[in-house]
Amino acid sequence: MNHKITKNQKKIFLFLIGLALIFTAGSAAVMPKDYEAYNIASVTNKISQVNQEAENSLDVVFLGDSECSYTFAPVQLYGEYGIASYNLGFANQHFCDSIVVLKETMKKQDVRMIVLECNLLFLPGNPIDPVPRDQYWFEKLVPMAHYHSFYKRIDLPRQLPAGNDISQQSAITKGFYIRRMTNAYKGDREYMKHTPDSDKDTKITPENEKAVKELADLCKEKNIQLVLSAAPSPLSWNYQKLKTTEELAEKLQVPFVDFNQPSQVSIDWAEDTMDAGDHINFMGSLKVNHYMGEWIRKNADLPDHRSDESYESWDKLYQKHYGGGR
Repeated sequence: MNHKITKNQKKIFLFLIGLALIFTAGSAAVMPKDYEAYNIASVTNKISQVNQEAENSLDVVFLGDSECSYTFAPVQLYGEYGIASYNLGFANQHFCDSIVVLKETMKKQDVRMIVLECNLLFLPGNPIDPVPRDQYWFEKLVPMAHYHSFYKRIDLPRQLPAGNDISQQSAITKGFYIRRMTNAYKGDREYMKHTPDSDKDTKITPENEKAVKELADLCKEKNIQLVLSAAPSPLSWNYQKLKTTEELAEKLQVPFVDFNQPSQVSIDWAEDTMDAGDHINFMGSLKVNHYMGEWIRKNADLPDHRSDESYESWDKLYQKHYGGGR
């Protein structure tokens, strides 16, 4: 039997070695040094934005997916109540990435309260689940494939126009996404009522149960107040999720604020939603944050920073977006 390696086989072998070296070098270049994340572009972008805040200047942070990012407005909370906060939410945020963003934020901030918007509890806790196993195996073997969107973290020259990038706009308003458009919700206004279908069990995924326990343990260790919340949303929230979250809050012995209850805040679904009932718009957020600020003032001992000269830039933001100030 002839075992001699042909010239073409040598070329193929050398090509494969070269390709492996490229993948190895590329993976090393794009992998974050301090953390592992699934939605790497959004995670890195949010961490970069919150790290622009002065050290130990934030008392409250909000965690969650787009229901969070379109709801909680730190600039309004500051202007009305002197609460210094930041919205760490972004679209399609999975709990595994929530923990990463929070821990990176806490390296620079002495956070005293964490408000978790609970819609993400009912999303896949481990986003790998819908990914074909052979694809995930390849991504683990070649991290560059997993971090293929990592180029988004590269800072473009400042002279390039920012355009209408909502993420960049939110950095100015402390992570809150301002949307003033209106698209009325025309469905059932009593979407939270108990019906026969309401008895259907809505479970939190095992991965999210593990993650929320990790978050609760972290809060106990750091003496941080944990608050569960649910943003107003006929399309994303319902009676089943309410009952499941109430049980979780009781288990963790933490408060739960549900903004889908008319007794908490009265949302006009003809005017206060931007996308027919999935997210509230700017007008809806005014109502939610007024209630949230009152709730925080009554239930937490946090400083009022409005008399602090180091927060002068916050006053200017409040004047610009809400017409108020010192």
